[in-house]
Amino acid sequence: MFNLLSLKRVNNIKVTKSMTIKVIVLYLLILGLGIFSVSIFVRGIKNKKEYQFKYQEQTKLDYKVELKENEYFETPVLESGGNYISSLINKIIVDFNYDLTSNDLIDGSYDYKIVATMEAKEKGKNAIVWSKDTTLYESEESNFTDSNNIDFATQIEVDYNNFNMTMNDFRRAYGLSIDGSLTVSLIVNSRLNHDMSTENIPNENKSSITIPLMEDTTEINMNYNPLTSKENTIEYKGNVVLHYVLIICGVILFIYYLYMSYCLVALIYEILVNQDKYTKKINKLFHDYDEIIVKVKTYPEINNKNILQVDNFEELLDVNVSLKKPIIYYEVKKNRESRFLIIDDDRVFMYVIRYTDFYKRGD
Repeated sequence: MFNLLSLKRVNNIKVTKSMTIKVIVLYLLILGLGIFSVSIFVRGIKNKKEYQFKYQEQTKLDYKVELKENEYFETPVLESGGNYISSLINKIIVDFNYDLTSNDLIDGSYDYKIVATMEAKEKGKNAIVWSKDTTLYESEESNFTDSNNIDFATQIEVDYNNFNMTMNDFRRAYGLSIDGSLTVSLIVNSRLNHDMSTENIPNENKSSITIPLMEDTTEINMNYNPLTSKENTIEYKGNVVLHYVLIICGVILFIYYLYMSYCLVALIYEILVNQDKYTKKINKLFHDYDEIIVKVKTYPEINNKNILQVDNFEELLDVNVSLKKPIIYYEVKKNRESRFLIIDDDRVFMYVIRYTDFYKRGD
């Protein structure tokens, strides 16, 4: 926009302090209008709000160990939490119980699978030398509507002997000194749809048990989070009508800002240009008629006299020639208004020049 500093002095025209303050205030008001219009427009474009969608997941995991026929144990199934003789294990029965509870009613779908992962690591180290995934079970997709809860229970029988034999075969085939393990995992993938969200919220939960292989005794470790709280920030659109109203208002205000900016620049330019014309006019009159013009600092006392205004300086010159009296010059307002007078007894011939006169004419 126009540089306000240029108002201080252009072509030797000194702009008054009050004029400068008024222009600066007007400039700041227009600038504020521009910033406000842009902020209104941006708010209308975004028109988004945030909502904290919270939910909790809980997995309960348990297992039982089914034994081979033997003469030492009276019961064929042992409960979890023990240490088991590996050679007596027939299979391991794992129970998964999954629950998701949200603070709002939601739609969506979910599916899950149970995966067995065998891993062979260097003896006493964490470096994996071989691994293999086997999908033991994979569910179909399940849908739900207007619910705040997903829950299901599933059970899987793990053929311990088969996995243990595979790991032993791998060790013997390559003559490696390794530690073997089998991890059985429940992987739940859900797609949650909240009313305020335009897209599904993906969610994954994993819980598992780890069973050592190629050991004389087996101690099973369970790895799961009993209760997990999760939070998602949902961005959603606000009132659609308000959305368009803000955009339209922002555009209208910005157009008005551009118009007002143009008007301000045009006004400043016109003030400076016409003050320049005003000053040049005064200087030219002094240059051409300096010998008959008397410049005074105090305005003459003419209250009781008959004031006759003339239309141009040439008419005042005619009066000067006729009456043989000097032309008195007094500047009423610096760079804004000047008066040329010829005083004759009870009459005063006056010619007034204002800088605003040059808005109407180009001389």
